[in-house]
Amino acid sequence: NNILKSFSIKQGSYKVLGLAKLIFSILVPSLTIFFGILNYTYKGLIFSFTLGIFIKNIYFFASIIKFIKPNLITWNIKEIYLTIYKNRGFILWTMPSTFVNNLSSYLPVLFIGNLFGSVFLGQYQLALKAFSFPIGIFLSTIKDIFKEKVSNTIKQNQSTKIVLNLFFEILLKISLLV
Repeated sequence: NNILKSFSIKQGSYKVLGLAKLIFSILVPSLTIFFGILNYTYKGLIFSFTLGIFIKNIYFFASIIKFIKPNLITWNIKEIYLTIYKNRGFILWTMPSTFVNNLSSYLPVLFIGNLFGSVFLGQYQLALKAFSFPIGIFLSTIKDIFKEKVSNTIKQNQSTKIVLNLFFEILLKISLLV
């Protein structure tokens, strides 16, 4: 998922990214409700999320295959390793933020679920989704543009300080308005 998403960002395919987020945002809640009606309980949540990611990845792959196809036949293991090694800076840039983001998302769920039960956990998740949905769409778009700009700056062997300061300033202004 992240590889296909990062490739789309690198290609500047924002329409593909937007439609993929829309597909996922509509499909997962719809499937969750559907499996909830069928009394699948937590298995329905897991299955709907997995199916949503799978369909989103199929859409990503179908959308970017035209860019990958010419290189797909000529790649070998050594070239793949060299490509990963050459772009290791991208991994180092995104891994810490992804880890902290996932930790801050899932830790409250584990604590509330264990301490207060599933009823309070459901209420917490509903309130969280209601408040974070509009902000999340906007910020994920900014994040994708930031990744593209940083990636291009690193490719051109330039300092990323200007890009970091620019996006920090943008996010600071947005947070003061909200």
